Amino acid sequence: MDRKDISELEILLDRDNFFYDSKITNETKTYNTNNLQKAKGNASLLDFIDMVALIVESTMDDLEVTFMTDERAYLFKEDPLEPINHPIITFKVLERVHTEGTAYKPRYMEEIEGEDGRPGIIYNERFTNHVQFNIIAPEYRIAWNVMERFEDLLISYAETIRGNGIIEYFLYKQYRDDYYDSFRNTFTVLSLVYRVDTESLRVIFKENIKDIIANNKNQ
Repeated sequence: MDRKDISELEILLDRDNFFYDSKITNETKTYNTNNLQKAKGNASLLDFIDMVALIVESTMDDLEVTFMTDERAYLFKEDPLEPINHPIITFKVLERVHTEGTAYKPRYMEEIEGEDGRPGIIYNERFTNHVQFNIIAPEYRIAWNVMERFEDLLISYAETIRGNGIIEYFLYKQYRDDYYDSFRNTFTVLSLVYRVDTESLRVIFKENIKDIIANNKNQ
């Protein structure tokens, strides 16, 4: 992959291009904010996984590496019409807990006003996540080559990924996951666990009780 291709990938990973919807939302309401900066460290765990998937499939196409959930990999393994004949990287979330030393509940940040004039409050929470990536390949050397390239890529793009809002991430451990023993009859499986620290910002709007009563009467 040449420098031009890398630059184009970095542009794709840039916040304005990668985050398709950068609005802060709750379950039913959307707060469109033009003057509220999305805090660094506010990308979600799913954003991190999406960025990793984009990097893998954009830079490891020479090895025909595909990126998928481990549930999907099990479907492929059992499907005789779509055999696994190239390397696969799967992922699964092992845990998501409040970061040690932070409040075990949303923390008040500031009050805001929505486009419709309704008052709201911004809360934040910090989480420590452990994400497992499994390299599955037909041969041992291929699996190790993919694993080493995967580790190098996550180091190479660390500045860009953190710049898009992940607080911190790093390789936590490599170990043998017995859950994948059924794959080992045919493939090599290497399992890596990454720690990923994220921050969640939420906007909770204060409903006017008079508006709620009026809306219920009109229904």
